Amino acid sequence: ALQQLKALFADYRKAWGDMALVPQRAMPFSRAELLSMVAALVRCTIPAFTVCEATMMLAIITFAIVTGMRKDELTESFPGDTYVMRSNFVIHPAGVPTLATPENMRRMCNGSFIEATSAPSKCDRHNMTWGSRMWFKYDDTNPLNFARRWVEWELQYPCPPDQRREWPAFSPTGDRRPLKGAKLASMLSALLAVTLVGERATATWHWFRVTLCTALAGAKKPDGVIQMMVRWKSVESVRLYERATPASYAADAEEATRVDPAAHISAPQPVTDPEQAAATISEMIHQLTDETKKATATAGSGKRPAPATAARGSGAAEEPDATLFAV
Repeated sequence: ALQQLKALFADYRKAWGDMALVPQRAMPFSRAELLSMVAALVRCTIPAFTVCEATMMLAIITFAIVTGMRKDELTESFPGDTYVMRSNFVIHPAGVPTLATPENMRRMCNGSFIEATSAPSKCDRHNMTWGSRMWFKYDDTNPLNFARRWVEWELQYPCPPDQRREWPAFSPTGDRRPLKGAKLASMLSALLAVTLVGERATATWHWFRVTLCTALAGAKKPDGVIQMMVRWKSVESVRLYERATPASYAADAEEATRVDPAAHISAPQPVTDPEQAAATISEMIHQLTDETKKATATAGSGKRPAPATAARGSGAAEEPDATLFAV
């Protein structure tokens, strides 16, 4: 068991990198803060932003609110990198996939769906687990509604239908020029400097992921649903993902925009990030190493080893959470 845990920890380091396993000081945004960001972008009151950049930020932030998508899945880090493209988003104005032309975009109305696919990520390089579908329902009464903001983005900066596989989903110039990670980070800082105060104005992109997890936990969603929505692989999240319908997926995403995450900071949450899983695995390695050393010392002295520690309130040894062993 000890060797298996060490191998698993090594796999995490290989997949995510050492820095990704360092705990991040992230808190959820409150719903009031999210609404403040959106309002500032709608009014285009951020001095450093062009109209195009403000429109793009509206789309990318509302997308992050309902997906918790990491920055490296949205931006280009190096030539040849993978990230979401315009082709990752398909409109369903009348319940069927439709060509993304301005005319068809204008047909989108309350109740219409946008179908999205994620880009390959560090933990799913071939997009085999999460390469299916995410669903978002259009609702023009909700300022945080992603489908609404995506349609606005597409209408103002349309992509020729035959070039959707070549254009990035999010571009600071509204064309085929990709958004860089450093650019997104600086734009978020400029936005927060205007809309938030104190330490909260120094928030990072990772806060959106924490915001989604906290909102879903506050809405009493099962652990598997929370992990599914942020695409963290566990036995339960994959099972639920395979069974999710467009309506059920979209409903969970929409509910996350209407719950105030700040009111549910203490709500228990499942593992949804590599540093959480790696920290638990590391602690288990230390415990097993100590127990092995004690058992070896006891064997050398001729004493019988102490019985295994029982699980809290039960007569059986405590089993580790199975989700910690999913990658």
